[in-house]
Amino acid sequence: MASAALCRRGEVSRWWRLTAEERDRREQVRLAAADSIEAGASDREVARRFRVTRMSANRWRRALASGGGQVLVAKGPGDARCKP
Repeated sequence: MASAALCRRGEVSRWWRLTAEERDRREQVRLAAADSIEAGASDREVARRFRVTRMSANRWRRALASGGGQVLVAKGPGDARCKP
């Protein structure tokens, strides 16, 4: 695995960035988990079923409570510029 330290100034680090397919898959997991949460599943149940941490399940639960399912939709690739 490459290290971010190997990046040149201004270059985009690719070692941890997700492809569009990977982002779509994660979004599908978040939305399916949201359905489970809305059906009454606990954080522990969501974490076990979707193979995520309880912290992620709880974060999704809080996001749902504050903004509905739209807050769990992928927002696109982030900016992964190397630090100078």
